[in-house]
Amino acid sequence: MFNPKVSIVIPVYNGSNYLREAIDSALAQTYKNIEVIVINDGSKDNGKTEKICKSYGNKIRYFKKENGGVASALNMGVEKMEGEYFSWLSHDDVYYPNKIEEQLKYLSNISDKENVILYNDYEFIDESSNSFAKIILDHNMLIKKPEYSLLRGSVNGITLLIPKKAFDDYGKFEEDLKTTQDYDMWMRMSKTYKFKHMEVILTKTRIHDKQDSKKHPDFVTEGNKLWIKMMKKISKEDKKRLEGSEYGFYKSILEYLRAWTPYNGAIKYAEEKIESVPFVVRVYYLLRKQGLIQTAKNLLKKIKGKAT
Repeated sequence: MFNPKVSIVIPVYNGSNYLREAIDSALAQTYKNIEVIVINDGSKDNGKTEKICKSYGNKIRYFKKENGGVASALNMGVEKMEGEYFSWLSHDDVYYPNKIEEQLKYLSNISDKENVILYNDYEFIDESSNSFAKIILDHNMLIKKPEYSLLRGSVNGITLLIPKKAFDDYGKFEEDLKTTQDYDMWMRMSKTYKFKHMEVILTKTRIHDKQDSKKHPDFVTEGNKLWIKMMKKISKEDKKRLEGSEYGFYKSILEYLRAWTPYNGAIKYAEEKIESVPFVVRVYYLLRKQGLIQTAKNLLKKIKGKAT
């Protein structure tokens, strides 16, 4: 019977506003072979966060450390975990009661489950825990093009279920990174682990005015470096498989970056890659995308048929 222990790791810094709701959602899991680990990353809120954590007694495993950022708190969680699987829950987010159960049920039917990392759809909630949007990912596209789990920003960290072995293989979250430590890790893991999308909403991500990752001074710099690294990671063969050609790959990435991100450095990199492609190749790609080449071929066939 597939009944692995799952470690739910909750890193927290000054989290008294929402922490209790997060912990309660972890403890309320219908799957019972879990442990809930809360890492207090040096909160400076007059002991409010610590008081909440200690109120749970032995229902959770509580650790306090000097402030070092989310990556350092996650790393401590990985070091302390006793489970076979890692599940991250931000202190201001919430799990559905069946989050872990549904993911393990899905895994139990996969033959190579030890090399799989799961993620799923999610919903947004506000400061009062009211749902205001549901994020339904393009499942068919993600099956055909699994690389886009990362290259389209599809992976929400709290939806993941990760084998502990993946951390043994790829080490710690990079603590020098303050805003991209998550995608940096997923990118490394994607080298040998398959990211599989589940068509179900199992988590709630809170949007509130105290979130500060996008306000961090390194946000854009780190984002540029991450996206350039991800583009470079994809082989020429895979670029062609994804979009028909290297030109098509960079064109599609450029459209995504311009529409959804502020990463001008990554945008410039993609533009330079596109400009380096011979003009005739670019024209051919555009004509093919618009179906004009196939239309011309079909027309020629008709003309030849009539001539004979």
